[in-house]
Amino acid sequence: AKQCKPQEYISLYRFTVSYLRDKKQVHNILWAFSPADVKTEEEYLERYPGDEFVDIIGFDTYAGKNTPEQINDYVSKIRTNLDIVTSLAKKHDKIPILAETGNESISIPGFFTKVLLPVIKDYKISYVLFWRNAFRSDMRHHFYVPFDGHQEAGDFKAFTDLERILLNKDINNIYNDNF
Repeated sequence: AKQCKPQEYISLYRFTVSYLRDKKQVHNILWAFSPADVKTEEEYLERYPGDEFVDIIGFDTYAGKNTPEQINDYVSKIRTNLDIVTSLAKKHDKIPILAETGNESISIPGFFTKVLLPVIKDYKISYVLFWRNAFRSDMRHHFYVPFDGHQEAGDFKAFTDLERILLNKDINNIYNDNF
């Protein structure tokens, strides 16, 4: 929002989709619209490029430090934004997602099963994307999924072991009629 006006963003988004889809005939991309935290549907739609340019709608939000205030703020943002996204997805016939989230360095104990899961379990969303794990030595604390030996690896494993949570390896036969 700080980089351009709403109409400038919409024009750029539409140009990108039109150029790739219509001019270059690229038809294997799903187009996602996912602003950062918003408070209302009106704010969410302020830069929305239009249904013909979007397949997936979501939002981005991240947890801060391990303080009760920041955890409560994160949970509140997730709930508010999931309410908005799932409502708009129904109205606009789109796929709802949590486009980007996480807790850098996973400093919140039980982040996956005690903070995130209790909020997302009540919503029908297609996926949650945890942000990246940096592999540069100058960014060794910049990770959002635990590595082997990390103190939250067990919590992440418990999260991913839930029947309703699928990983890429769980959906390798997605086009099989028995899926």
